[in-house]
Amino acid sequence: DFGSLRLHRYPNGPRSPQYLGVVCAPTAKLHLAYLHGYTEAAVYDLFNSVGTVITVNFLVDNPTIGFVTMSNINDACTAICVLHNRPNPFDENQRPLKVSFAKK
Repeated sequence: DFGSLRLHRYPNGPRSPQYLGVVCAPTAKLHLAYLHGYTEAAVYDLFNSVGTVITVNFLVDNPTIGFVTMSNINDACTAICVLHNRPNPFDENQRPLKVSFAKK
């Protein structure tokens, strides 16, 4: 446990303002980041390999961020476990895919 270290990301645990701003209750909707080179079809195929995808949307003003809605929370949890931090197959110089529960 390194929670008592000064540089810990959430020094006050669940009471930390940083923690409260980023931690969301599990939902079927997932937030994706670092989508450099991905298309909506590629994201659909990737996430459909771990569960049933309902929708895929990229932000219009920033296509490196997007959302995937899975059919249920179990599929969303599986997607996070399997795909979070997946290396970018389209550009090895980019950061790995980030997958988290969406706020809304």
